[in-house]
Amino acid sequence: EFPSIDDAQKVASGLFATWTRPVADRISLGLGARGDYVESENKGGYFGDLSTDETAFSGNVALSLGPFAGWSTTAQVARGFRTPTLSDLYFRGPSGRGFVTGNPDLEAEASLQFDLGTRWRKGRTAIGFFAYRYEIDNLIERYAVGDNFRFRNRGQGTIEGVEAELQTAFAEIWSLEAGLAVSDGGTDGDAEIDDIAPPNGWLTLRGSFGRAFAFGRVATFLAQDEPGPTELARPGYTLFDLGGGYRFSDAIELRLLVRNAGDKRYYGAADNAADRATGRIVSLAVSGRF
Repeated sequence: EFPSIDDAQKVASGLFATWTRPVADRISLGLGARGDYVESENKGGYFGDLSTDETAFSGNVALSLGPFAGWSTTAQVARGFRTPTLSDLYFRGPSGRGFVTGNPDLEAEASLQFDLGTRWRKGRTAIGFFAYRYEIDNLIERYAVGDNFRFRNRGQGTIEGVEAELQTAFAEIWSLEAGLAVSDGGTDGDAEIDDIAPPNGWLTLRGSFGRAFAFGRVATFLAQDEPGPTELARPGYTLFDLGGGYRFSDAIELRLLVRNAGDKRYYGAADNAADRATGRIVSLAVSGRF
């Protein structure tokens, strides 16, 4: 019987540079470049003596505009890469997701990334809108073979989405934060990929009353009806959190936190081996600063 990994190491060396400067009134340009050399080596174990090395170049170009009437906008194009982990390459054995066998022939991922973000602020209110699209070549994918899991490169994968956020304060003692996120992902063969969150949103209301404070938070996740290769369809769910505290002095504070106050039964992940998430959690703590 061979050990999963007897002796393995991964060494990464890199050199990078950045440059930023204004190119006009309220317009700035940022550039970045990076070169990396990554070596992975395995000795003994299930796969025996193997080694790989990768040389990759990455970088980014970002243009920032503003503020104009409270608006600031940044657009960025970036090139990145990710080498497989030692577990992806050489591990063989049981894990929290079942019996896993690595793939020493995996190639590194390379990505072309587009990001756009715009923010507006006035007084105690701020809003932001963001959009992104990531195109990944040689996507490293974990997939199921019966009750076992393996790794492979899966052509090109695309991840894209939009997000929005809001922060505001009113009536002196109240503040409100909210967010919304929608994302999608798939391969060039129109197959779904793992770890794409379903549409979700959240809202937090905070109040400050002298030495006391309190907050309530609600988060909603829609159904996961487009599961990836090692995921299952999951129903949507809504969670409520409550909390508060009292400051006896600048050094001592009492805090109460109730997570999942409605004791909702739900899956915290779409993974086909995921268990139900923890139910209601109540914690009481005293913090001190000296």
